[in-house]
Amino acid sequence: MDRSEELTNGELRLRMHDEGWQLLLPGLCIEALPPKLHGSVGPTRWNLELPFSRAAFKQQQVQIQNIGELPCLVAQSREPCKSNLALHFTWSLTLALHEKAGLLLAASVELEDSPDMHDHQVVLEHLCLAPFKICQEKAPGEEPDVDLSRRTAASNPSCSSCTSWSNWRRLLHRVFRGAPAPCRGPRHSSLLVNGWQSFGFSGMLHGAVGQPRTVTPYFSGAFHAGASLPVEAEAEHQDGVLVSDMFGLFLLHSACDRDAEGGGLLGGFLRQVAGFGGLAAYADPDPCRLLLFADVGVHLTAGARFTSDWALLQLLPKTTEGNGVVLANKCLHQYFACVAKHNGIISCKAQPTGWCSWYCHGPKVDEKLMLSSLRELMAMGNSSGELPLKLFQLDDGWQSAWGDWLTPNPARFPQGLKPLAKSVCEAGLTPGLWLAPAALVADSALAKEHPGWLLRDTFGRPMKCGFTAPGLWMLALDTTHPEVLEHIHNVICTMVHNWGFSYLKCDFLHCAAMPGAKRHDPSISRAAALGKLVETIRKAAGPDTFILACGAPLGPCIGHVDAVRVSADTAEHWLPKGPDMPGFRWFFARDRTNLPAARNMVCSTLARLPMQGTLWVNDPDCLILREDVALGEAQALATVAALSAGSLIFSDHLAHISPDRLNILKAMLPPLPHAAQQVELLRDDIPGRVCASFDAALGSWQLFGVFHWTDGAEECELDLPLPPAPQGWHIFEFWSSSYRRHQATDPVLLGKLLPRHCCLLAVRQVNMGRAQFVGSDIHVSCGLEVTSWQQQAMAEGSTPAYTLEFFVKAGRVLTQSWVWLFLPGSSQKGCQPKLIGSGSTPMQEATNNPSEDVTCNQGQQVSDEVWKLPLPRVPLTGRMLRVDW
Repeated sequence: MDRSEELTNGELRLRMHDEGWQLLLPGLCIEALPPKLHGSVGPTRWNLELPFSRAAFKQQQVQIQNIGELPCLVAQSREPCKSNLALHFTWSLTLALHEKAGLLLAASVELEDSPDMHDHQVVLEHLCLAPFKICQEKAPGEEPDVDLSRRTAASNPSCSSCTSWSNWRRLLHRVFRGAPAPCRGPRHSSLLVNGWQSFGFSGMLHGAVGQPRTVTPYFSGAFHAGASLPVEAEAEHQDGVLVSDMFGLFLLHSACDRDAEGGGLLGGFLRQVAGFGGLAAYADPDPCRLLLFADVGVHLTAGARFTSDWALLQLLPKTTEGNGVVLANKCLHQYFACVAKHNGIISCKAQPTGWCSWYCHGPKVDEKLMLSSLRELMAMGNSSGELPLKLFQLDDGWQSAWGDWLTPNPARFPQGLKPLAKSVCEAGLTPGLWLAPAALVADSALAKEHPGWLLRDTFGRPMKCGFTAPGLWMLALDTTHPEVLEHIHNVICTMVHNWGFSYLKCDFLHCAAMPGAKRHDPSISRAAALGKLVETIRKAAGPDTFILACGAPLGPCIGHVDAVRVSADTAEHWLPKGPDMPGFRWFFARDRTNLPAARNMVCSTLARLPMQGTLWVNDPDCLILREDVALGEAQALATVAALSAGSLIFSDHLAHISPDRLNILKAMLPPLPHAAQQVELLRDDIPGRVCASFDAALGSWQLFGVFHWTDGAEECELDLPLPPAPQGWHIFEFWSSSYRRHQATDPVLLGKLLPRHCCLLAVRQVNMGRAQFVGSDIHVSCGLEVTSWQQQAMAEGSTPAYTLEFFVKAGRVLTQSWVWLFLPGSSQKGCQPKLIGSGSTPMQEATNNPSEDVTCNQGQQVSDEVWKLPLPRVPLTGRMLRVDW
C-alpha cells in the first residue's frame, strides 16, 4: 500500500508518498521525484537516488533562520543507501509550507565510512534537490503551443540572431538522426533567466530557445561559470535545456497569447553558501519538466554532514482576469523579500550619486587629471547646489599591477592615493576607489612572492579567470587559504582606514568562485569561497563603508555588500562591437552576455529590478551622457536608470559635457525611492513597458516608461492601455514637456517612436473638483519634488476665487523650472493664474529680503484649465509657493 502524509495551507496542499511528493494548487500540480546525488571518487562517477520507499515519513515543526517555525513533512532514511560505488549515505528531505512564500525545502546527507573511501577522495558534485514536472488542467479542446518542427529557433529576430553553438549542435542532430520530439513553443511557456554573475544574461526567454552564451568563450567563458547541470541530467535532455542561476520564474500561457494566465512557478534558493543553486527547464511541452538543483563541488569525509541551502517553490495560480504579468511581478517581489528576511537584511543604504573615471578616461588616470576633474565637478554645480552629487570614484589604472593593490603606480600617483582621498573629502564628497581584490596578473609582485596563494586547476596550473580590458588575463587568489584572507583584510583596512576611501568598487569577484579548482580547503564549496571573500572585505572595511560588488556571482554577496552591479558594462553603442571588419561586426553584435553594450545593460537591469532596495542597491552601471549618444537614446537609457532607482553615477569627460546633457542628470536627482514595481516581462525580448506607482503629498499617480527597443532602424507605433476613469486621465510626457488629457477607453496612442527612444509618462486620474499637479521639468517622478499641497476656496464673489499653496523641495537648487497645474475654473475669460513665491525662510535665502514676495505672471495655458507656470529660484531647503486664480 502506498504510504502518504499531507499538509495544507489554504488552497495549497502538500502530499508526500512512496514515489516522491506533490504540491497542489487549484488548476496546477507539481509532481516531484526524490532527490538525487551526483559525484565522483577519483576518476569514477557515481550517482544515487534517495528512495522514499525506504524512508520514514513524519510531520513536525522546523525552525528556519529568520523565517520562523513552520509545519513540515520530513522523509528520512531508515538505513544507509548504497550508490553504484558502494558508498553509504544517510539522508533527510524537509518540506515546509509557508503562508506567503509557498514550499521551502532542504536536504541533508551524511557519508558513512566505507572501503571505497580509503584510496580516493569522495566528491559531491551536484544535488538534484527536486526533479519535477508541472501540470495544468486544460480547458476542453485547448491545445498547448508546441513546436513540432524545430526546437532551437527563437520566437523573434533578436533571439534568432544570437543562435549559440548548442543550437547548431541540435540542428545537426536533427539532420542526421531525425526530427526531435515536440517542444515548448513561445506561446506555451516562458522562463525568466537570471545570470550567474553581474555580466551574465538575465531576461525572459520564450519557449525552448537556445540559452544566450558568450560569443567569445575562450576569453569570456570564465564570466559565465555558474550553476551547471550534472553530466547525467544534461545528457538525458540535450535539447532545449535552459538554466537560471539562483532562481527562475517559469510562466505558462493561455492558448491565445503570451500572457502568463496559465499560472506557473518561481523556483530558487534563499542563499548560495552550500553551492550555486539554480532552476533548469527542459523542452518537454506537456507536462513541463524542471529541476531545482545545486552545483556543490565539495569533498566529503566520513561522518561529515552536508546540508543544502533552503530552496523555495512558489506556485502562481491560473487566472482569466488579464493580470498574469501582475501576479508574476508580485511573485518576484515576494521571493526577494523572503531572501532578504532569511539573510537578515532589514534595510539598504541610500543610493550613491556621483562621477566615475572609467568611461571617459579608462585606465589612463593620474593624480593631476583626477584633481582637475574634481575641480570641474565642483564648478559645474556641486558647489552651488544645482548638481548635488556625493561620490567621486577613481577607477582602474591607478595601481602598479593587478594584485599589487597597496602599491599605487609611482609615475601616475607619486604621492600615493591618500592625498587624493583627502582632497575629495575636503570638497565635501565621498572618495571612491576601484580594485579587484581576488584577481591578479602573472607578472605582479604578489604572484611571484606568494605562488602558493594562487587558485590552481587540477593539474596545478594557475587558473585563468577571463580576459579583460586593458588586455590582460586574470588569475585568482585562493580565498579558502587563511593567509590569503589575511592579506585581503590588510589591503581593505589600508584603503579604508589609512588612505581614507569610504566607497569601494570590488570588481571581478567571480575569480574566487571558479569551478574545477584545487582549493586549499576542499571541503568548502566555491560559493562559500566567495562568501569568505566578501565577508572578509566587509569585516575589514567596517559597516559604514559602502561596498559595491561588480563582476560578482549574486547569491554569496547577499548580506555582505551594499550594492551589486546587475548588468554587463554599458557603452555609447547599442550593440556590442569588435574589430571594424566585415564579418566581425555581425559576430560580436550577437553577444547578449558580457560584451559592453547598452542593449546588454538594459536587458539585465530591467530583469533584475525587483532586487533593488530589498537585497541591496542595484547598480545599472554608469550613465553616458555625451554627444556620442543620440539625445533620445540618452534619455531612454537615463529612464531605465531612473526607474531602476539604483546607483546614479555618470562617467563623462567633465570639461566636455554640455549643459543640455547635464540637465538629464539633474532631473534624476535624487534617485527615486523605489524601483518600478511592474515590468512587462512577456511582450518583447527586452521589456518595453515599465511602471512605478507613487503615493505621496500629491496623492497617487503612476510613472510609465514606454520604450522602443530594437537592433534595427525602424520606427514603431506604440500605445499605453489604461483602465476607464470617470473623468479621464492627465498624461504628462517628461522629456518633451507635453501634456494631454485622455478620456476614451481606447489605449493612449503615443505615436511613432524612433529606435531606442522612449516616453516617460506621469499618469493621474482627473479630479474636476480639485487643483492637481500634472507634471514638471524638475524631477523625473513628476511629483516627488512637492512635499505639501493645499487648496482653499475663497469667499463667494471674491478675487481670487481659489488659492493653492504647495512646497517645492527638489534636493537641489532650482533656477529655471516650470510646473504644469490643473486649475479648475481657470479657463474663464480674463483669468490669469498668478504664482507667488512666499517670503518665508527659504525665500530669504533666495532674495535676501524676507518681506518681499515674488509674483510670476508669465504662465501659459496649454490645455483646458491646465497651465504651465514658471518658478522663481528654489533653494536647497525648498520654497513655499502660492497660486491665485
